[in-house]
Amino acid sequence: MSTASTKDRINSLQSTRSFSASTKLKTMKSMKLIQKSSSINNKKSSKDQQLNLNDAQRFVKLRPENGLMGSSGKYDCCAFVIHCPVHNRILINHQDHVVWMPFISLLHNLGWEDNAILGFIIIISGGDPDRVNTFKEHPPYEHFMCMQVLRLQMPRTMRFITRLIYYFRIKCSSSGHSYSQFQCGQNTDNLEWVSVNEITKYHNFLGTRIVGICKQSECNKRNKNNGI
Repeated sequence: MSTASTKDRINSLQSTRSFSASTKLKTMKSMKLIQKSSSINNKKSSKDQQLNLNDAQRFVKLRPENGLMGSSGKYDCCAFVIHCPVHNRILINHQDHVVWMPFISLLHNLGWEDNAILGFIIIISGGDPDRVNTFKEHPPYEHFMCMQVLRLQMPRTMRFITRLIYYFRIKCSSSGHSYSQFQCGQNTDNLEWVSVNEITKYHNFLGTRIVGICKQSECNKRNKNNGI
């Protein structure tokens, strides 16, 4: 074998080794980049999961006053603005750090108005069965009306979920001596009577609109009493 041929083979082998070393180096760099990217994605995923957990803890599922909740957590409901014109208070529902209106889940064998009246009685009776029966015979309200109907359609099942808001103006007894009479200001674990003027401090509440409804109701009552 000639000297020139031997040199050519050596040069060829060196070139191949150099190419292999370069390829190996590039492969190692690529693997490091992939590992780094995977580590970043894992940290991001862990952070997202922690944020989702915090969101789940922050958004509390409120419990209806009649205790009936759908298995999916999505159900028709009726919320209440219960207003005492004597003391200018309304009843609010506070569970954990959430403040909203008292509400019930709707019974599908009753109409909206019957659901509203029954729900109102359940709420103001404080869970006392005897008072429920008494208030069924002598409901302690002067006037009620439907304030809002909201219907949401589920994107997958195409089912509609209904949320009603009813306004009730109660008949409040200042003395409260009679068992059949109702007196506001009697708070429970999660229901509290607050002044209408304080409602606007709850930003997640329909504060401004509720104040307007209560004022309009009082104006209508005065006009009726004055024969206007």
